Amino acid sequence: MKKQISVKISKNTRYTRGNGRRSPIGCRFSVHSDRSERGVALVMILLIISLAGFIVVDLTHTSYLDIRSNLISERSLRAEYYLKSAVNFGRGLLILDTNTASDGQNEPWAPFALQATRLPLEELGIDTHGLIVDMVILPLNISIPVHELAENISGQREQIRDVLLRLIQRIFENSPNQLNDDPDPQFDDRVFSPTDMVANLIDYMDKDDPSAPRRSYDHIGTYTYEGIEDEFPEDYFPNRPMSNLKELSNVPGWTDSRISALSPYLYTYSAGATSGGATGRASPGIKMNINFMKEQIITALEDGLDRSAFESIESRRTDQGQDVLADSNIYNELNSILGDQAHHILTGKSDYFVIKARVRYGDTSTIMSTTVYRDSGSGPGAYPVIVSQEIY
Repeated sequence: MKKQISVKISKNTRYTRGNGRRSPIGCRFSVHSDRSERGVALVMILLIISLAGFIVVDLTHTSYLDIRSNLISERSLRAEYYLKSAVNFGRGLLILDTNTASDGQNEPWAPFALQATRLPLEELGIDTHGLIVDMVILPLNISIPVHELAENISGQREQIRDVLLRLIQRIFENSPNQLNDDPDPQFDDRVFSPTDMVANLIDYMDKDDPSAPRRSYDHIGTYTYEGIEDEFPEDYFPNRPMSNLKELSNVPGWTDSRISALSPYLYTYSAGATSGGATGRASPGIKMNINFMKEQIITALEDGLDRSAFESIESRRTDQGQDVLADSNIYNELNSILGDQAHHILTGKSDYFVIKARVRYGDTSTIMSTTVYRDSGSGPGAYPVIVSQEIY
């Protein structure tokens, strides 16, 4: 039996209709308001879910980057120790060379001078799978000593300057990149000739003497070296020996493409770049080691030298593995070509060596370049001293 419920409503009360429901105006039931509140709540929930998802994704990405960064740091640290092991292996090979009076291609380290050679990892105590370590050992003085060019005038330095000039000319002649016409953007796209380049390099390094008249470098043959420093403000050039080949980019005419083509045949040495407490070392000197010298420099020693002269030298130093200058036939031949001056700029020995080691692991590659000094007066068994070291 249904209960009868009676509600007394004032006669002044009005009703409204909405969605089949009736309510007094004094007690409003808004269906639209309920729906609006539910919509706002839904939007808030979606925003919270989206924000939470963003935070989770961000934290995941950050964690991934941290893991990757740690992995890279770990690999870099390992690579550095592998490289140091390789350098010490190279220093050990130099110790085995007991004949420090000359350096021929039969030395214990010579196979590493002819080409980059992969090291046996077991010799370094390394058992990492997929790791490749290779190394090159080269005498430092097989290239042209740039830092020596602006010292006091002497017959040796004059010869070295002309060797550099001939080298530049021949490299440019044989280059497919039109290096002869390469403008320098740092100096109003001016094109400098090979002679200009040598003159500017000397001007960059030589000391200025205000009391002396401006000199031209016309000491040998038909070559005339005219400097450019007078065209620039005072102290524009540092007027000191170059300590790093990177400085070449500051010399007028030495464009990036030219430097790239020439730098394999040049080197610099700075007595201040030392490590390991080494003191009292002699500099590498101005003489170049012909026993490991590249063809381009050998043929630039004088106008009369060509590839046949290089092949004659190469056959003796490779087949016999001896000091080329110890061969009287070659020495007399060089002397006749160089006007009895071969002993002024050539030598058969080196005290400084560059050991370059490279570690390849996966898709990464790290190189360490180390310059070492072998003191022939230290006696047998003494490790060559580390002069400088760079990792990149």
